[in-house]
Amino acid sequence: MKSSLPIIVRSTEIDVNGHVNNAKYLEYFEWGREEWYEQCALPYETFFLFTWAKQQPAGRLDPRPNH
Repeated sequence: MKSSLPIIVRSTEIDVNGHVNNAKYLEYFEWGREEWYEQCALPYETFFLFTWAKQQPAGRLDPRPNH
């Protein structure tokens, strides 16, 4: 399923070089994911079932889905 979400990039989200702050990209992706869930009529509880990585001790990432 294809989905899109128009996002207005604010001047406070851009650095002096005209680049969007890296942390804002994560926020944009989360907004898109929320929009996709709404379009698919998925319950909010399923939000936490589909994570790309989970935090492990010692700061390592486990790329397996959260089960």
